[in-house]
Parts: sequence; C-alpha cells; structure tokens
Amino acid sequence: MPYPFTFDLSNLSRPFLEELKRLARKLSRPEVLIKAAKSMVRKFRIDQKLGIKPSEAERVVSDLLHLYSVNERLRDSFHLSKHRVLVLPHCARKYMDNRCKALFDPSIPTYICASCSEDCLINAACSLAKALGYDVYVVPGGSCLRKLLSRGYDGVVGVACPEEVVRAESLLAELGIAGQAVPLLRNGCANTCFSLDLLKEILATP
Repeated sequence: MPYPFTFDLSNLSRPFLEELKRLARKLSRPEVLIKAAKSMVRKFRIDQKLGIKPSEAERVVSDLLHLYSVNERLRDSFHLSKHRVLVLPHCARKYMDNRCKALFDPSIPTYICASCSEDCLINAACSLAKALGYDVYVVPGGSCLRKLLSRGYDGVVGVACPEEVVRAESLLAELGIAGQAVPLLRNGCANTCFSLDLLKEILATP
C-alpha cells in the first residue's frame, strides 16, 4: 500500500468523477495538475468527505488526474495493440484467507482465480477479460510488473492505486507498451474496490 493513509472514493458524487475526466483531457503538465487538484479538493470538500488531511486529498486527486491524463495520451496507441494483458491487484479479492480458492503460482507470480465467489470483483474482472482475449494476472504487488510485461505484450490494462499507476508510467515507456489504467477507489491491504463499469469500457476497446 503506497499511500500512508487510507481512502474510499467509491461514494463520491458522479459530478466529481466526471470533472476529473474532463480536466484530464485538457491538462497534462504536472504543475497544472497539482493546481487543479487543490481546486477540486476545495470545491468538492474531498478531505472532509474522505476524513483525511487536505494535503492527502490533494495528493490522491492529483494522482487521479495524472492517471486519467495518461489514459487519454495513450488511448490511440492502446487501440493499436494486439496482445493485451490485464493486471489485477490481489487485495480486491472478496476473501483474503482460505475461503478464496485461487491457486498461487510463485513462478510468475500470480493468483489463478478459481471463480469461487460470484460476487467477487476479481472473478468478474477475470471473466470479462478472458472473454475478450486478454491474458490475466492477479498479482501480489507491483514489483512483478516488469517480469509480466516481458512476455511479449504490447497493451496492458492495470488496476491499481493511483500512485502505483503513476510509478508504472516510466516502465511502460521503457518497454514501449501502451497502457490504460483503472484506479482503486478504496485502497488498503484488503477489501479494495474499483469500478467494474470503467474496466468494462477499457477492456472493450477494439
């Protein structure tokens, strides 16, 4: 968990999330993104709604703006990709104990979803991606990303904390891989969540 604090964006208003995407289409320079993040935190009182410090809220919103900005910039390149992979965080599994029947393959490393819970986000995401021809990895952390992406992929969809997505940007540029990201709306070491609708939209990119 890269952030030293927890947050839950899942209950924030749709106007806030839509404005994030709108601004991301217009802005790109880091200093402008930071300024916009501060303005949005004040406008929507994000720190109060999330129960975190204003500086922490600004950090999350700034990272989200950066994430959506990168999605916009790489969208056309991602459209051209042919061999795609979905990388999911294991912390979004419904269960983090032995009630989860996923098998762990340490050689990759990845959890192999066993589809044991119909209402598990990871199960739903795996089913969606595989039906569209994606390879899928459910990873224990971002440190294995380089190893996964060295398997000949030219397109990747990653679900992760906004800060982790920002960190992965330089790796994708180094490897020449086009990426699209879906942010975790609730962070932490367990019980995290993301928008399945946004994931569906990105996965279905022709």
